[in-house]
Amino acid sequence: MSKLPRGKKQDTRVFEYPKERPRRGHARRALARQRRRTALLFGSVFAVSLVSLSALAFGVLYYADVSAQEPSSSQDAYTGLFHPDEKHNLTMLSVSSTGELFVLLRLDVTGKNIRVCTLPKQLNATVGVKTKSLERFFHEDGMGVVQDAVENATGIRATRYAVFDRAAMTAFTDAMGGVSLDVPFDTVCTDALGGEVVIGQGEQFFDGEKLCSYLTSPQLRSGFVPSDSQEAAQEDRLNAVTGAVVELLNQNLKTHVAPDPDRVFDAVINRIETNITQYDHTIRRDAYAYLTAQVDQPALAVLVDGTYEGDDFTLSETSRQALHSAFAGA
Repeated sequence: MSKLPRGKKQDTRVFEYPKERPRRGHARRALARQRRRTALLFGSVFAVSLVSLSALAFGVLYYADVSAQEPSSSQDAYTGLFHPDEKHNLTMLSVSSTGELFVLLRLDVTGKNIRVCTLPKQLNATVGVKTKSLERFFHEDGMGVVQDAVENATGIRATRYAVFDRAAMTAFTDAMGGVSLDVPFDTVCTDALGGEVVIGQGEQFFDGEKLCSYLTSPQLRSGFVPSDSQEAAQEDRLNAVTGAVVELLNQNLKTHVAPDPDRVFDAVINRIETNITQYDHTIRRDAYAYLTAQVDQPALAVLVDGTYEGDDFTLSETSRQALHSAFAGA
């Protein structure tokens, strides 16, 4: 080791590379570069943090929104984020092409039910200066006037209508999946070809053709028991039709309609006379899944009574009130 000259001491300070002190100008430039690097690093960290926080906030809000919509029970669980609203409710009038059956239906999504009521074809109504039965209004004036007649007679406005002939009703029933009904008596029916068939007493499964034969059977028109009065015979038929529609809906909405509502709609829309639009269907596509997730059997029967005078039927005030209550908001 070489010795230091006399009077000199060894420099023990440690320098980073380069070991020489930078000159003053170099120091300023180095400091500026360091500040820029620090600013860039801080900006990058801030941007990443902002994105991360935004994503986290979105995730929290989305989870909170979905969680708030999830039903409280397993029965209420369903896929989708359908929000029931008044716009999803709908009242329609379904009429047989023969003018014998007039069925009011109320899809009440917000109330979580479907109301069904069959009106007598002899129901008297006044539209303008004309007073006659629903059946005569149908054959002589058309569905627009029938809507007015039903509203004047019942207080219920059906904004949509559908007229079914036998082929359309058969297609609709088959698309729905058919229905099991309890037949109170052996019933003689006429099939589509005019042949006679007997539907036995007890529980029976009905496809579309069999159901049409049953609901249009002469025996059902005149009453199950030969000694039935006109009032009793009509009550039998109204109850049978209403019951069949209620069961058809309750047995099939969850299994056949809710999973694929387009299939049923497409099966009948071009077979019927109607003012129902594609938009009417589209905004309610998820309503059936929602409805059946809330209630096992959403369809409810609404029965009416009144008095017959010859071929005219007048609703009782009790029935008018019951209809208004059942179809409120129509």
